[in-house]
Amino acid sequence: MKYQSVNRPRDFEFHDSVWRFVSHDSNTLVVQAKELNIHKNAAQADVDCDMEVLLAQITFTNWKPISFTPGVAWKTDEQGNSHPISPIVSYTGEQAAELFFHELGYDAYGATILEFEHLGDNIWEVNCCGDEPWFEMQFSFSDIAIEWDELFRPAWYVRHERGEI
Repeated sequence: MKYQSVNRPRDFEFHDSVWRFVSHDSNTLVVQAKELNIHKNAAQADVDCDMEVLLAQITFTNWKPISFTPGVAWKTDEQGNSHPISPIVSYTGEQAAELFFHELGYDAYGATILEFEHLGDNIWEVNCCGDEPWFEMQFSFSDIAIEWDELFRPAWYVRHERGEI
């Protein structure tokens, strides 16, 4: 690919990007990302606004699953406090990985990323929707490489501010 960003995930906006499973071996997870946005001040951007990358490949080196937690329905009591209707269950290790890979391969679409957040101590979390209406996946990795060939158009939030969508 023409451009590469290594260990600079903060140069990107992952919200509403769609990740699709490409490959996984004992050490590396590779996903394809659509609708990923790069910030205008990133070294590889050289543009006057945040832009959508046409198609990116994200490679996580030394990727390790921590937990996969599917969403549950919640209800609000008379005092206005929310409570889960059913128990919240988290899966760990290889079971978490398999559930995450299922979501990344769901349908022909993949999983829509709502948030990609560093929690500290090399733990990262994605909040997503896919086959599950909502889930979170926590994992760790030593390196992240994001590669792409071209930019597509201004980011969705830039187009929204301009009244274009």
